[in-house]
Amino acid sequence: MGNPLIGAVVVSYNPSRELLRNIEILAGQVGHVVVVDNTPSSNPQTVIDELEQRGGCTVIRNRRNLGIATALNIGVQRAISLGCEWIVTFDQDSHIGDGYIDGLISAYVESSDPTRIGVVCPIYRDAKLGAVWPFPRGSNGEPLMYMTSGALMKSETYRKLGPFEDQLFIDGVDTEYALRMRATGYRIVESNVVLNHTLGKMTPHVFARRHIFVTNHNPQRRYFITRNRIVLLRRYRGKDREWTAYELTDFWKGTVALLLFEQDRWVKIKYMLRGVWDAIFERLGSRGIMPGAS
Repeated sequence: MGNPLIGAVVVSYNPSRELLRNIEILAGQVGHVVVVDNTPSSNPQTVIDELEQRGGCTVIRNRRNLGIATALNIGVQRAISLGCEWIVTFDQDSHIGDGYIDGLISAYVESSDPTRIGVVCPIYRDAKLGAVWPFPRGSNGEPLMYMTSGALMKSETYRKLGPFEDQLFIDGVDTEYALRMRATGYRIVESNVVLNHTLGKMTPHVFARRHIFVTNHNPQRRYFITRNRIVLLRRYRGKDREWTAYELTDFWKGTVALLLFEQDRWVKIKYMLRGVWDAIFERLGSRGIMPGAS
């Protein structure tokens, strides 16, 4: 059992047995583990059933896919109610090593100005390829964005900033929170600990002598990625110029890579165009599309 003031929130969706091992390791480094499961009630519940039977963590069953933002809010609020002063959030397929949580805490307390830190994030490494996933940095050298998986924040920060945006449903939830943080003067600090995390079904390719990685997200996820990206660009294009410049460039590069290397590319483009249309009219939420795990 780790520090009782630290709570971990893990969001699951149709989890494999890998989740059981991840929770076991995590429970040894934090005081409380809250698992929020978005698996529909019609799907097999074997892993979640076993997790409940083992005990050692709080399991909340939504019995339907409420999206990552809502699940995170449910979990964070439960962890706060348990007395946690620090919250670290995870996806179900993220792997941590020994000393991971202590490394995040150390990065926070050893910072030159901890009071301005919104979140401490790890170095992200793709669990399958072993490649480090670089995040864009601002002129101050700090990350412009982060992933919620593996990131640590104080409960007080969550209370000040408010909950994750439910209407984004899945993709861009962490980006929106990062933009909100930076707009209110908070910093995003990167620690030296590594999180092994699976990002889609990433595959490497070479084009014009450059190494390119594509995530191979399914068409439904492409809808959410595109819709939410455009929504956030409309909101922040005049407020966060460094992020806007990166996001526009990455959007076009990603689209070209999709057309060059991914399967079902025209189906994905169709869903992306639908995402553009819904973004224009701010039609958010699940929009009747329940995405898979990739």
